[in-house]
Amino acid sequence: MREFDRILKEKVASFNMIDTHFVTGSGQDLVLGGQFTTYKMTNGIELTLKRCAMFDNMELFRQLHPLTGKPLMSYTFLFVDLGNRDGQPNIVKVCRKGREFVQWCTGGSVVPSGYANSINTLRSNSRDGYQVHFLGEEGIMLRNPLSCGILYCDAEDSEHTNNGGIKKGA
Repeated sequence: MREFDRILKEKVASFNMIDTHFVTGSGQDLVLGGQFTTYKMTNGIELTLKRCAMFDNMELFRQLHPLTGKPLMSYTFLFVDLGNRDGQPNIVKVCRKGREFVQWCTGGSVVPSGYANSINTLRSNSRDGYQVHFLGEEGIMLRNPLSCGILYCDAEDSEHTNNGGIKKGA
């Protein structure tokens, strides 16, 4: 998001623009700041950024960007088309019929309705309590996966490459 913002601010710097959004406050209490998160293109396409915090996790993604020291995965862009095609949304939630949300109980000496004092009632464990289980089978479907994409950053540390961009020892 920082790089996207930096690029758009470089683009805006060449415009003759009167700012009405980056400066807020009044008098001696002015604030300068803001970040570009959306770009509207001339063909009607709108690109809006959302942060994926998982991509910034240094425990999961250990390869670092050579200039910023941030995880290289932080520079990955996932493009997801949230629009409609033929009156239907491109992204839909799908689930098996009757399996959207299933719930059951495993009884012990206690069941959800209270104590189980009957010696003739079968129980599935000897706990002084009971367990409640939940199951949901669902997923996300892209109706048109060709309208989506991914862009990876392929930066490498300069000490691991020679002038030809080929890794040493390769």
